[in-house]
Amino acid sequence: MMKKKMNKRPTNNQTLNAFGGGFGRLSIGASVNQRLITQRQSMHQTLVAKGQEQQQIKRGRGTSQKSRTGNSHSISATSRTLPVGGAGVDFREENKQGDQVDLLQNIQHVQLMNCLLNSSDAFHDFSWDPEHSSKEIHFSKDCRHAFLSESNYYFRTIISNRPFSDGVHYWEIVADARTEHELKVGVTTQQQFNVNSSFSDYEFGFAYYGLGQLRHNSNSLGIPYGKQFKKKGILGVCLNMNVGTLSFALDGEYMGVAFEDQALRKGPIYAAISLLHIAGLTLVACVEKPHYFP
Repeated sequence: MMKKKMNKRPTNNQTLNAFGGGFGRLSIGASVNQRLITQRQSMHQTLVAKGQEQQQIKRGRGTSQKSRTGNSHSISATSRTLPVGGAGVDFREENKQGDQVDLLQNIQHVQLMNCLLNSSDAFHDFSWDPEHSSKEIHFSKDCRHAFLSESNYYFRTIISNRPFSDGVHYWEIVADARTEHELKVGVTTQQQFNVNSSFSDYEFGFAYYGLGQLRHNSNSLGIPYGKQFKKKGILGVCLNMNVGTLSFALDGEYMGVAFEDQALRKGPIYAAISLLHIAGLTLVACVEKPHYFP
């Protein structure tokens, strides 16, 4: 029988720190890592601000044109919220033909910059795969942003479009401020299963549950692990297929090895997330693994 091991959360006294006293090893270079997190969040916010500025300019032009022509028709618009470093940013997307402003395209620049800066075979770029994900979930054009909003209370799963075959891989999940229920974040060794359930309900799924627990082959049972993650923050995920481990960090604070299993040594393995009721996230792939991960 295959041996499965789930490590308990670390209990080192040094884990209590400025991040709120949560569990996890705070490395010596935490200040450097926190600076990187701040820079990444600033990059998102700068891009969004730039998009909003462009939108205001276009609106001003539209108002000026209407005043000159006497056109009094109204422009319909819908409000949306874009997840940026755990903070919701409201913006309006105009439906007038030729005057649409999709701020999600600005976030694509962040992804492109990451991949250009980290252009190496060691970095595995991927996005979400709508074809093998729950149809209840909505994706951005680049399939890196996912959002679920429904009246039902069922977990819906999304998986990556490219599997991991071997080696060490790291990616990040940026929280969406609209999220009302915690995510289940991790990996699955299977691509074909009922995606209108959580991938961690099965023996092939390994997940960190945002309540501060682990889930594997169960929809309700799991040991305590790490800190809580829902509306804000950046969750780092590290899959080490060389040794068969899955680890997590929250806002630069390493929370320890969550799973150690022989099944995590052999590909294909897919990144996966399960969302419930109202929840969202942004994927940041093609990122260098922080030094505090083993």
